[in-house]
Amino acid sequence: MASYSVERSSNEMPVTAIGLMSGTSLDGIDVALLRTDGLGNIEPGAWFSVPYKASDRQVLRKAISDATQMNLMSILQRAEWPTSIHDAEQLITDCHIDAVKKFLTDNEISSEDVTVLGFHGQTIFHRPEDRITLQVGDGCRMASELGIDVVNDFRSQDVLAGGQGAPLAPLYHQAFFNSMKKKGTTPVFQNEDTKLAICILNIGGVGNLTFIRDNQPLIAFDTGPGNALIDDWMQLSKGEMFDKDGEAAAHGNVDHEVVENFLKLPWFQRPPPKSLDRQQFGQDLACVNLETFSVNDGAATLTSCTAGAVNAATQHLPMKPSSWIVCGGGQHNRTLMDMLRQSLQTTVIAAKDIQWPGDEMEAQLFAWLAVRSLKQLPLSTPETTGVPYPMTGGVLHRYS
Repeated sequence: MASYSVERSSNEMPVTAIGLMSGTSLDGIDVALLRTDGLGNIEPGAWFSVPYKASDRQVLRKAISDATQMNLMSILQRAEWPTSIHDAEQLITDCHIDAVKKFLTDNEISSEDVTVLGFHGQTIFHRPEDRITLQVGDGCRMASELGIDVVNDFRSQDVLAGGQGAPLAPLYHQAFFNSMKKKGTTPVFQNEDTKLAICILNIGGVGNLTFIRDNQPLIAFDTGPGNALIDDWMQLSKGEMFDKDGEAAAHGNVDHEVVENFLKLPWFQRPPPKSLDRQQFGQDLACVNLETFSVNDGAATLTSCTAGAVNAATQHLPMKPSSWIVCGGGQHNRTLMDMLRQSLQTTVIAAKDIQWPGDEMEAQLFAWLAVRSLKQLPLSTPETTGVPYPMTGGVLHRYS
């Protein structure tokens, strides 16, 4: 089967879309405006982020924990959800509606000027090998209250067809990279041999990469834990949401035996496509007895696990990337960025440092995917999720 590439821009006028992302880090909601045709015409606009309150994160963590205890056949049956998952869906929907209202007001945008909202929702459970993924969020209520059409449930169709349902970023990464090259706004790549490859690495709760090389098929998959294990450790050991700037890790000592044993887990040797549930590695590390570690040593060791996982992912690439562009929350963790440079032994750059969208990339992604969904264009391909053929997806909720 021929590999799939994002279509070139058409003569159609771009539309205004808003993307919404609440990721596996459980830190908050990103809202981003995008003018796009769902192809190669990409014009990023305003964005902002709304943090969750501590009580909100508790509701989400409870729902995620309860979902892991459920019978698999019950997860997609709303009538069998425990109260915690219903509570999480109501919370997610309310918080996203409030975030969009504030975004529209702050940027003096009328709802009538927005064609579609791409609403990812919150992943509560993800097990593609059993063809189950669940992102909660009431798209119908959101459309009704905001007066804007909403597309949500982006992953289910891919998973039901046998794909991983993740990552969904690669086609946007490819389109965005090509758009930046066309505009001449990729300074780090100017005059670079076009035969060389780059990787765009998103580090949220989970890490995922997109390997891009001119005229070659995309390669994309989850690399392993991103910030999730570090965040959980900081919450458990110090009552803090995350390791700000990687300061705790910077002052700690890595337990290399723990890291080496962690990277021997079969998941890292498994070839792509592959994707992760946020909770997947918590049990593997439960036996490590991390509670005997100092705050700093635990942070350093888990940060090294994340960097080591990215390095382990390179065994599944056809060549060594010449550059890694890091987006998501992980780009702000200086210790993690240093560990990535040490592990990968090549150029590793934060997206924000080359004027790329770093924190808002995934929100932009879901704006772009929503427009593609309206056009019934593919959101995933065999190269990105392992789905049998290029697959569209998403569920459209009309506001009237």
